[in-house]
Amino acid sequence: MIKKETCNTVKVTSFFVYGTLRPDDNSKAPWTKDFVKGLKFRKAHFKDGILFFDEFPTVSLLYSDNDHYHSEDNLSIKKFDETLMNLYNDNQCNGIVGYLATVDETLLANKNEIEKLFEEKLKEADIIEEYPQVYKRSIIKVKHLNVKNENSDQSQSNHTYCYIYHREDCDRKTIIAHGDWVKRNF
Repeated sequence: MIKKETCNTVKVTSFFVYGTLRPDDNSKAPWTKDFVKGLKFRKAHFKDGILFFDEFPTVSLLYSDNDHYHSEDNLSIKKFDETLMNLYNDNQCNGIVGYLATVDETLLANKNEIEKLFEEKLKEADIIEEYPQVYKRSIIKVKHLNVKNENSDQSQSNHTYCYIYHREDCDRKTIIAHGDWVKRNF
């Protein structure tokens, strides 16, 4: 478990992308193709959010205090947003399906460039998501999907801490309850 006072020590080197920044986005957003260059993607799930459509896909986090980096085993430290929890339960939401996006080190001549490229991608995503004016950015923990357990290496984690862009003030009329942007039906 990561304690709140030590969260600043968590080194985040990936994003959780769930909408127009996904590599398989089918909305024809003009920025997707350029954004995905230099990144590698791994399918992932974030259970503590609701996917809405408000001009663009957007996520609202279920906890109002951004304590998403805490262990899910310690729910007593999280402050639930009651309105969102009711929407989540009433609509039988399943969290968010997306991708964990990280720098593709195989494309780099020098492995020391990973941090620099990640910072560049972070700035690029900040511009696309209009952070901090429109979207907020928080650290969350996502679960990897389609994990291959070929060598039964238990030391390899099935979760990753990453950034997510989210909004709490979005239009909540259009809920994508299954949580997968590319499978929307509107």
